Amino acid sequence: MHAARLITDLGDLFPATAVAAVVFAWCWARLDRPTAMTFAICFVGTAVVDTVLKIGAGQVFPYPDELSLFQFSSGAPSGHAALATVVYGAAILLFALTCRGAVAALGVVVTTLALLAVLVTRVTLRTHTIPDVAAGVAVAAGFLFLFDRVRARRGHPRGEGAASLLTGMVLAGAFALLSGVRISSDMFL
Repeated sequence: MHAARLITDLGDLFPATAVAAVVFAWCWARLDRPTAMTFAICFVGTAVVDTVLKIGAGQVFPYPDELSLFQFSSGAPSGHAALATVVYGAAILLFALTCRGAVAALGVVVTTLALLAVLVTRVTLRTHTIPDVAAGVAVAAGFLFLFDRVRARRGHPRGEGAASLLTGMVLAGAFALLSGVRISSDMFL
């Protein structure tokens, strides 16, 4: 399998959901139920809003291969970009603001690189345009802001746990990618 295709699939619904399940379980076990439930609501909300907007864009904009990289396409907003932003963005917040230590810093780096890799490969593989990807990020950003507000208000002291979160995310993501299961919006829209 092509490396760029494998990397971009970190934002596909199946791998992103597998990693999101780890983030949810970690929040439930290490933080509290309201924080975990907020993350779940934000993940589902991102997927739903992205899908609704994508249905509308499909009626208005042309297919991405007919456009320059600076125009909206029928695939706007990018679902991969939206899901990757909400999942890896939440993990970045957890590693940076809830965890401490060298593993937490490594978690910030790994999840930031994963997020950036998904965003870049959506454009370089010509599956989306730059505005499509930016729109996906924007959809997720609102939900990510909500998650961060709830996380901050819960007042969790910074602590250990970065190793279990990072290990779980890497294992879930690798398993999901290697399974070959992909769930694309093209299957439904």
